[in-house]
Amino acid sequence: MTDERASPNKPLRICELLYIVLLLASAQLLVASRTGEARTVWEPMHPWFIPMLFTSTLVLFAILLTSEKSSIKLVLVILHSILLHSFFSATFPAGDTSGQQMYLGRIRFAFDNINYREWLPPSATSFPGTITYWLRGLNFQASLSTILARLFSVDIFWVHLFLVPVLWSCFMPVASYLITKTLGGSEKAATLSSLLLSAFPYATYFGAISTPNSLGFILFYYALYSVLRYLSSSTAKNALLMVGFSASSFFSFFGISARAACNLRCSPIR
Repeated sequence: MTDERASPNKPLRICELLYIVLLLASAQLLVASRTGEARTVWEPMHPWFIPMLFTSTLVLFAILLTSEKSSIKLVLVILHSILLHSFFSATFPAGDTSGQQMYLGRIRFAFDNINYREWLPPSATSFPGTITYWLRGLNFQASLSTILARLFSVDIFWVHLFLVPVLWSCFMPVASYLITKTLGGSEKAATLSSLLLSAFPYATYFGAISTPNSLGFILFYYALYSVLRYLSSSTAKNALLMVGFSASSFFSFFGISARAACNLRCSPIR
C-alpha cells in the first residue's frame, strides 16, 4: 500500500532532482562567465548558459503544473529567481555599472565612518521634512547593508551587490503568490504568477541592481497585498498591516510613494 502511494511521486521527484542539477549547472556556467570590462552582456557569456537556463525553466514550469505542495514550489521558484537576478553581480566585477555604483560609494562611506553625513538634512528643512529625510530609502539601505556586513564579517561590497537580488528573490515571488491568492486565483495560478513575475524585463532588472527603488518595489508589493487583504476582510490586524506597509512605502521610497498613497486612499472602498 505504501509503495502504491509513493510510486506516483517518483516522476515528480526525478523532475525536481533534474531541476536542481540543471540549476546548479547554470549557476556554475554563470560564475565561469565572470569577466572584467565588456561592451555587451553577450561577450563574456558562456555559450551553454542560455540553453541550460531555458531547460531548467521549462522543467520548473512543468513542476509548477503538478500537484506538488505550494511551499516546495515556492522554494524552487526562489532558487530560480536568485539565479536570474544574480546575473550582473556574478558576471561583472562590480555588477551593473549604473546608479548603484553611486549608492555603493555612499554606503561604503557609512560603513567606514559609522556617522553618515548624508543622514543629516539641510539646516533649513522643516521638522516633517527632517523626519522624511531620515526615513528615505538610501538611509534604510545603508543601515541594512552595514548591519549585515558587520554581522557576518563580509565586505560591504559583496553585501551591496547581492542584497537586492537575494531579498527580491525571497520576497517578490511570495508577494506575487499572496496577491494572486487574495484575488481568488487557484494554487497553480498563484505559483505560476510567482515565476511569471521574472518574465518582465523591467522587474528582473530592478531585482538585479542594489538601489533604494528596488527595495521600494518590494515594500510596494506587500503594501498592495495588505490593501487587497483589508478589502477582503476589514479586521484590525489587516488594517494595521495596510497602514504599516503603505506608510513605510510612502515615507521611505519616493519613486513609489504616489502609488502607495493611492492604495491607502482607496482602501476603504468596498
